[in-house]
Amino acid sequence: MGISHLVQNASGRYDASVADGVGTLEGRLFGFFRRCPLSYAATVGFSQGQQVVRDTYALLNSRQRDRIVFMAGFGDPLFNYDTPGTNRPADGSNDTGQDGIYYAARRALHRPVPDMVQPTRRAKILQDWCLRLDPVCHYSPLNLALHKAVHTSYTETNWIWRAAVLAEQSVPRP
Repeated sequence: MGISHLVQNASGRYDASVADGVGTLEGRLFGFFRRCPLSYAATVGFSQGQQVVRDTYALLNSRQRDRIVFMAGFGDPLFNYDTPGTNRPADGSNDTGQDGIYYAARRALHRPVPDMVQPTRRAKILQDWCLRLDPVCHYSPLNLALHKAVHTSYTETNWIWRAAVLAEQSVPRP
């Protein structure tokens, strides 16, 4: 089964689920910034949740975007191997040349993959971690067939803790 077939059969449900998540996160961020307009925020997304984070970020106005100081993604289906400054290997694996499954599928179907933010800003705030052989962020038919369990093992590493430390370090100091 090819990636195009996979995405064509699942994309409606997947896209609807992402849209639901975007609506929820957008409401929470808008509410937070309304109540705390001088506060900073960091976001973390795992798998489809990172796509929700990316899509929500694109909806924020420039003032709100400036208050997002860090975005961490784990197992990102929109992982793009060629994006400079965003690919932080959890285990030295981002040299595989493989894109995320959703990114690869959109390309295979000749559908655009919207860029969420200008590259200079993105390089400062977005950190993508992808474990070696994770079929969601390093898609290949072999990874998908043999290594699905890798995608759920991010909590077994210390990369989530490292992301939290980086997020804390990203908050501007008075």
